[in-house]
Amino acid sequence: MHINYKDKKIGFTLIELIIVLAIIATLAAILITIIKPQQIFVNMRDSRRIADLNNLSRAIDLYIADITQKGTDIVFVPSSTTLNTGGTINSFNGGCLGGSTPTIFYSANETGSIGTTSPFTGARATNSITTATSTTNNPPGWLPVPIGTSTYINLTSLPLDPRNSNLSGSFYYAFTCKSPEMSYELNANLEGRLTEEQNDGGNNPYIYESGPDKTLLPGSTSTNFYPQG
Repeated sequence: MHINYKDKKIGFTLIELIIVLAIIATLAAILITIIKPQQIFVNMRDSRRIADLNNLSRAIDLYIADITQKGTDIVFVPSSTTLNTGGTINSFNGGCLGGSTPTIFYSANETGSIGTTSPFTGARATNSITTATSTTNNPPGWLPVPIGTSTYINLTSLPLDPRNSNLSGSFYYAFTCKSPEMSYELNANLEGRLTEEQNDGGNNPYIYESGPDKTLLPGSTSTNFYPQG
């Protein structure tokens, strides 16, 4: 039997290709509407923020336990810690509330200001603001606690917020401490998981709060702390 290949139809016509591409585009649009990939990325970033703060809190607690067992003084903010305002903290834990230079430490470090004045009020009005992108587990990393001195902590570098910006949406980590109680609080601004922010036990329903004292950093009435939070 002889087959004439010239008469045999091979492949798709242009119209058929256009129809197939139109169907694929329609299905892709439907899938994007259903799946919402942007929301997936938001949830991933929020999950990382929550995990980062909880890991940092555990690391600080281990550091406290280690130092307490050794019988030495707990240091949250070493002396000579340099602030981006040009000043320095000249006494151990002087950067904690109750110290000589109470400070809020931020993970973001961009041109511009997170808050033109301290978000604290009253007796806390002299608080300075410091920023550092360094991820070293000892100062001058953005977290001033020298957790790298503890042999119990396996945290070789400090985490940063997935966006880590004080200019584009106020997404950064924040830390402050209190002495002589040696307590602390860590904060992060979530993008979508508002339930976690509202149910974390802190005083700010718009910020995710971690640590033993969730009232140290400003509450929901502040206009300078996470201004776009």
